[in-house]
Amino acid sequence: MTPRSYSASKNITKKTAVNFLKKNTRNKSSNGIGKIKEQRDANTVKKLKTNILLDSKNDYNENTLESSPKSWEIIYNEIKKMRETIASNAPVDTMGCDVAADKDTSRLQTLISLMLSSQTKDSANHIVMNTLKQKLPGGLTLKSLIEVDENLLNDYIRPVGFHNRKAKYIKETVKILEKDYDGDIPSTIKDLVALPGVGLKMAHLCLSSAWNKTEGIGVDVHVHRISNLLGWVNTKTPEQTRLKLESWLPKKYWKEINHLFVGFGQTICLPRGRKCSQCTLSSQKLCPSSIEEKDILSKNLYEKDTENRNNTSSLKNKINNEYKIIDVEDLI
Repeated sequence: MTPRSYSASKNITKKTAVNFLKKNTRNKSSNGIGKIKEQRDANTVKKLKTNILLDSKNDYNENTLESSPKSWEIIYNEIKKMRETIASNAPVDTMGCDVAADKDTSRLQTLISLMLSSQTKDSANHIVMNTLKQKLPGGLTLKSLIEVDENLLNDYIRPVGFHNRKAKYIKETVKILEKDYDGDIPSTIKDLVALPGVGLKMAHLCLSSAWNKTEGIGVDVHVHRISNLLGWVNTKTPEQTRLKLESWLPKKYWKEINHLFVGFGQTICLPRGRKCSQCTLSSQKLCPSSIEEKDILSKNLYEKDTENRNNTSSLKNKINNEYKIIDVEDLI
């Protein structure tokens, strides 16, 4: 099926649309016909992203809210207490996207920081944002981003994941902002996800941080992982987690839960080597996924013995383990 028939189809499934997006956002061609096809595909991608957004909104119905998990509010408040004590000063607290922005250009810089953040640790993202502020003439502004050569921009943002693609997305985005938004950024989820390289998670976080408007929960891998560990959801993707959480979590918590859970996931409930012995949820028997100290010791001994007996695969294990701790989100 051609891109034209995709855009004309009214019964396209979300799965098919997402697969089309992933395939066609990577298409590149230098000849005239290829450029026409690329532009047509870009328009189709924009329409499909909007359709997926509207489809997701239809999945949420205030009249069919699911029942909330047992003791969820006690658990939530315990995590808040830990974030103020043993889980304070997480990377997201000092280097998060909302922290990195300058006051005069805060909305633009928040958007750019979020676009850079996929598959990138907060520390690396923070360094790149500072690099852009220091090396771009006049600082990190719409004008400097429009004028900078894409190859030079790519060099500046090289420490972040998928820097080649992100440099292209940023250059395309700033032109759209200048043309359609008078140099500002969109103030709706629909318009934000229409920008190159901006998905639903980025859009919700951007709307919340830049415009102080909350229409949904920004679910990254930390929120997705911890929500499943707590038994609050049983989902396979961050988007499924968002919809499930929004079906029962009171809206007053939607804005803060991302920052709360990300910091908790960076300090205590780590992707690998969770510090259950320090977690009050574990000591109070509130977490169904808690690992007892004896289990941790047995696991460590087993892993050490396995590594000693399989030296030939140790490098592969290290590579796999490294990838497990990287925050990832498909770039659409």
